[in-house]
Amino acid sequence: MGRVRGINQKRIAERLHLSIASLISNGMRDDRLKLVTVTHVNVDRELEHANVWVCAPSLGEDRSEKVLSALTGAAGFVRHELASRLKLRRIPQLHFHWDFTPDKAAQIEKIIDGISVSHEDAHGNRDY
Repeated sequence: MGRVRGINQKRIAERLHLSIASLISNGMRDDRLKLVTVTHVNVDRELEHANVWVCAPSLGEDRSEKVLSALTGAAGFVRHELASRLKLRRIPQLHFHWDFTPDKAAQIEKIIDGISVSHEDAHGNRDY
């Protein structure tokens, strides 16, 4: 029974992921949600709570608080829309979180680029 439940959790998480991403990009007209990407959705075993991780390009400012505020405020609307789209017995409570993974990946990439540039400067050629 545990394996079936785990598969069901994954399927529901995937369906929620796709539907929430579609809603954010097409169904919500809040300027704070421009270019927001849903990166991951995790549903608990009882299907009562869903953690939704999102990120967005900075556009010159820290947008995490604005985006999370907009999504938290619209959680009821999102759940209502999900209920009509997904036909699930129960739509989980949505908890939105900021995903720092893309930011950290960009920082690591900068560090790696800095290392390769300093290596080029020291040797005058590209020797990897």
